[in-house]
Amino acid sequence: MPEPMERNDIVLDNVTFNYPARATVKVVEDINLTFEAGKVTAIVGPSGSGKSTIAAMLMRFYDPASGRVKIGNRDLRELNLRDYRRHVSLVDQEPVLFSGTIMENIRHGLLHKEGLSESEAIELCYQATRDANAYDFITSLPDGFNTKLGGAGATQLSGGQRQRVSIARALVSDPSILLLDEPTSALDSQSEAVVLDALDNAKSKKGRTTIMIAHRLATVRGADKIVVIQNGHVVEEGTHESLLEARGAYHALVRSQRLLGANSRASSLSSTKTKTLTSTFGIVSERLIRRIRDISLRNILRQDAAWFQAPSHSPAALVSMLNMDTGHLSGLLRVLSKFQQRHETAYVEAAALATEACTAIKTVAALGRENDVTRLYSEAVDKPYRESLRFIVAGNFWLAFALAITYFVYALAYYWGSRQVTRAKSAALSVFRIHDQKPTIDTDSQPPPREKSAAARLRVKNGQFVAFVGYSGAGKSSAVALLERFYDVSSGSILVDDVDIRAIPVRDHRSRISLVSQEPCLFPGSIHFNVSLGAGPGKDVSRKDIERVCKMCGLHDFIMGLPEGYETDCGANGSQLSGGQKQRVSLARALMRDPAILLLDEATSALDSHSEKLIQEAVASASRNRTCIAVAHRLASIQMADCIYVFEKGKIIEQGRHNELIAKDGIYAAMSRQQSLE
Repeated sequence: MPEPMERNDIVLDNVTFNYPARATVKVVEDINLTFEAGKVTAIVGPSGSGKSTIAAMLMRFYDPASGRVKIGNRDLRELNLRDYRRHVSLVDQEPVLFSGTIMENIRHGLLHKEGLSESEAIELCYQATRDANAYDFITSLPDGFNTKLGGAGATQLSGGQRQRVSIARALVSDPSILLLDEPTSALDSQSEAVVLDALDNAKSKKGRTTIMIAHRLATVRGADKIVVIQNGHVVEEGTHESLLEARGAYHALVRSQRLLGANSRASSLSSTKTKTLTSTFGIVSERLIRRIRDISLRNILRQDAAWFQAPSHSPAALVSMLNMDTGHLSGLLRVLSKFQQRHETAYVEAAALATEACTAIKTVAALGRENDVTRLYSEAVDKPYRESLRFIVAGNFWLAFALAITYFVYALAYYWGSRQVTRAKSAALSVFRIHDQKPTIDTDSQPPPREKSAAARLRVKNGQFVAFVGYSGAGKSSAVALLERFYDVSSGSILVDDVDIRAIPVRDHRSRISLVSQEPCLFPGSIHFNVSLGAGPGKDVSRKDIERVCKMCGLHDFIMGLPEGYETDCGANGSQLSGGQKQRVSLARALMRDPAILLLDEATSALDSHSEKLIQEAVASASRNRTCIAVAHRLASIQMADCIYVFEKGKIIEQGRHNELIAKDGIYAAMSRQQSLE
């Protein structure tokens, strides 16, 4: 790594890049760009213009197809990759936290810091959380820094809280280069302001080179240089003031994010193994186990969201039940099922670790955790290997002995048989326990009638566009989850057309609602397939219908520009698309249902201002004659709402239209001022 860092600029020299999956599409083309050492450079532009691709090349997740990425006078490809990444920290727009405690997650950022004592490492983690505005919320948790993350039964953090832990992990190593790819997209304006101030202070003290990718222009106005990218080319660069005076592409982006009202013009605010038994013990056994697994899985999928948060109902435990317990039932036909049980379950922990690492490979690489993950995987594999080896050696010894003593073979068979019957009985109880489990929110049953309750404190009229705003953790997304009946209220009631939603069959209630969440989930398959899923099961969807909703979301032209058009594969969870493109596909899928109620939980958090404007127009058009409820941090996206509810600590403390709330000069007005671009 060239030293000292403050004298080495990062340069993109005539860089062109295309992803292997779309070799004919140039994401960036002949880009020449300089990131000055020790300064803050911001990259802005529409979704899919190549911003995150530049960050990926700076991390050397990919190398350019042509041209060079240099630091100082040296090509990145000439540097030792592990040594280079020791000096770089990445905060991605989709934060990845690993299984373990909050403290363990933050300490992953210290893997390259050798010679630290335990107390020094802990103090660095504490300071990093203070810099990332995460210390207060972590210490307020029941287990503090020892709070477990990942998997069912662990604490569920909000999007903003996960992002702040991710930022703390990036800052704890005091990196020379800090890459921020939409780092505050899930933060409210207050948290965002504190985090940005902390990042500015750290940069000025350490001479750190900071590269920030953002759609929310309020986060980059203080950058030393702002670069505007469109269609893979640099179209403008300069400071916030000089670009405004130029009245070009950046000026248009600022205008599209301007808030109305006296003191508030703003940028956006965030945003089983299905094992087929092939034994020779008969087709009857095969069909029996398949039937049991089918019933078990169907019953599992009926359970409500709260049921899956119990430690005994984690994905690993449920998959293990589907595999192992049903296998034990079939083991009545097999004398040697003990070894089969060991074989099926021995490497579950290792497989889970490998799955987590592969899913978050970019984060693993950015943190330099390859050796750490390899070590943990080796430990997870070695233990069952040693136990299995002992079992195999002992088994072979007794087999040889049994071949010599016929009667001992009979005794051994009776012994194993009795063990197998006991195991099958236990497995049957486990399977029937799943079959008998009744969800509190059942999608298949007819609910009992309920009497009307008193008027609710929050009322949304038919056809209204209503917005929920507030700081992270205030309860906005929880309100949306209650509307969808992912959970039931502890007290009180939620009425739709004066009918308690608990008195309506869950399937019927959800059929009239579409939800677009802040973390869009796409399934493996084509764009056409993903959008058509919104119509519901068993409904035929024409290509014309698909194109209609995609045009509403400003997605049609982008799709038609792809080599395979609507048949383009989205990849695992939309990995082949940018964040903004995934969000628009998710919105198109929601509009495909033509819902009576449209729920938008930070639906524009990953969009640039141009795409956000298209989505706002689509939502405005789609919300006619239907009720629309939007959760938002980006006040520019909801300022035209019929009513805005301000949440704080699970309560509604302000409500009214945008201008009314500005005039009150309360929390909403303060949030609006924090987003000001002027």
